[in-house]
Amino acid sequence: MNQNRPHVLRSHSLFQFMYSFLVPNFKIQGRIEEEVPKIFKNLGYPFTISKSAMYAIGSPHTWPTLLSALSWLRQELEVNKHIQSWFPLIKISHSLEQTALAAVVVLILKQTTT
Repeated sequence: MNQNRPHVLRSHSLFQFMYSFLVPNFKIQGRIEEEVPKIFKNLGYPFTISKSAMYAIGSPHTWPTLLSALSWLRQELEVNKHIQSWFPLIKISHSLEQTALAAVVVLILKQTTT
C-alpha cells in the first residue's frame, strides 16, 4: 500500500472521530460509503462527494478529493470551536450555517441590550 494514501478503515475512523466533535457519540447508521456524502451535503460542503469515491478511498484519483473534504471539515470544526468559546450557550447544530446564524443572533441581541 502506498504510504501517501490511507487504508479505508483508517479513513472511516478519521471521519467518525472528526464528525463526533459536531455530533457527540456519532455512529454511522448504514453504509458509511452512502452516509458520508449525505453528511457533507447537509453540512454545506460546497462540492459533491460521490458514493463511488467513498468506495475507492485509496485510489489516486479520489484520495485528493476526500482529503480536501476532511480539510474543509477540520476548518469548520475550528469555526465551531470558536463560536462555542464565544457563545457557550449555543448548541452546535448539524448545520454549521444554523450554528453560525445562532451566534450572530446572540451577538446582535447582546449589542441591542447594552
